Amino acid sequence: MLLLSCAIAAYAADTSRAFLFELTVDGASEKKVQPGDIITVVFTLYRTDSEENYDMYAMQNEIRYDSRFFKLVEGSSMLSSGIATTEIGLRDTYREFYMNFVSLSGGDSWKPKKLIGSFQLEVIGDSGVTRITNQDYLVSTADGKDSYAATCQDVTIILTTDCTVSFETNGGSEIPDVVAQYGETIARPDDPVRDGYRLVGWYTNIDMKNPWDFDTDTVQGNMTLYAKWEELPEVELVWSTSEQVGSIPTLEVGSYYQFGLYGQEPGGDKFFARRVPLWYEETVLSKYADSVPRGIYKIGIAGD
Repeated sequence: MLLLSCAIAAYAADTSRAFLFELTVDGASEKKVQPGDIITVVFTLYRTDSEENYDMYAMQNEIRYDSRFFKLVEGSSMLSSGIATTEIGLRDTYREFYMNFVSLSGGDSWKPKKLIGSFQLEVIGDSGVTRITNQDYLVSTADGKDSYAATCQDVTIILTTDCTVSFETNGGSEIPDVVAQYGETIARPDDPVRDGYRLVGWYTNIDMKNPWDFDTDTVQGNMTLYAKWEELPEVELVWSTSEQVGSIPTLEVGSYYQFGLYGQEPGGDKFFARRVPLWYEETVLSKYADSVPRGIYKIGIAGD
């Protein structure tokens, strides 16, 4: 059985108390399912530093699931007293079932193990692996300025071990989905092309905060990788049919540029760049490039 855990870092942690946000399905952190199954997700909060009762001031957890894999069963939630919920749609394919509590009396007495609530999801996917995860979870201190130390346990749901990896190129040329095995790495696809931009890398989230390493990161379920781009300054070189005309702009060594054309060049899509040292795709093109294809270049020192 695979146990997935995580630690919150959004708030400064007060270590005088510690908590575990636990998600389970049928009492476990991993569940094999079939299309059409109804699963019950249970959220339990544990105080892990003590077995004594304590005052709860405020608590929240955003339980995230993939809407391509699940559909919320309306009216299925069962909640402890004082727990409020709402369902949140995100910018990508994910949704969150938000649970929170705010004491109206300056602190309610809670036991060290507290069943917060449960809700049901219908399996609508037909293949792959997905995770139901705790997001932005916290137990607030009395003054609301900090939160206590917290970890979490997520849930892995397995239909098949064949996982679909999609590539959102964000304006670049399309890349087809690939099918990968759960727990394995995937090969890096050919870089998509986007005129005037350079691909920075691939990320696991739409906000481009979690980079994906194709050499070491393994597929943990159906997922989408998002392309991050860097816009390039465009340098326009003016030429005649035989020589460079006009001044060459000052270019910064080590930076990338998108070279364009001015005028109509006989014989192909090239530009004259006399006495401009160029690297092309990290490789020295020549000491001084005479005529090179239009494209994205990294400026280097001649002869390097």
